Amino acid sequence: MRGTIVRRIGVALMSAVALAALAGTAPAETVRIRAFGEPGTFHWHPTQKVAVRGDKVVWKNTTEAAHTVTSYGRGWSKDTRVAAAAATSFVFNKTGTFRFRCKIHSTLEGSVCDGMCGSVKVNAP
Repeated sequence: MRGTIVRRIGVALMSAVALAALAGTAPAETVRIRAFGEPGTFHWHPTQKVAVRGDKVVWKNTTEAAHTVTSYGRGWSKDTRVAAAAATSFVFNKTGTFRFRCKIHSTLEGSVCDGMCGSVKVNAP
């Protein structure tokens, strides 16, 4: 009888520890960025977004024109063409600030982007 009670207490303690560990882990979120505008005024909205490590960032093209999501700077690599009404995504597993642009609707001189440019700042959970 005493052994059964000790086992039950042990199982209850292990369950409580497991639940506490899970409670501290938030599920990943989906962060959305959209392409807006008309020719000559295309832009990402928002141009700056904050995410948490492990979040999935989705770029959705809401215009009639094709765009690219192209990384520049350091820390990540992406270069994807996004057709009208299509989307692309990336899961950020590192913290930092990650810059992107549309190669079609922006210019890049050195590290200065002009036009359809944006960034994602990824924080620790």
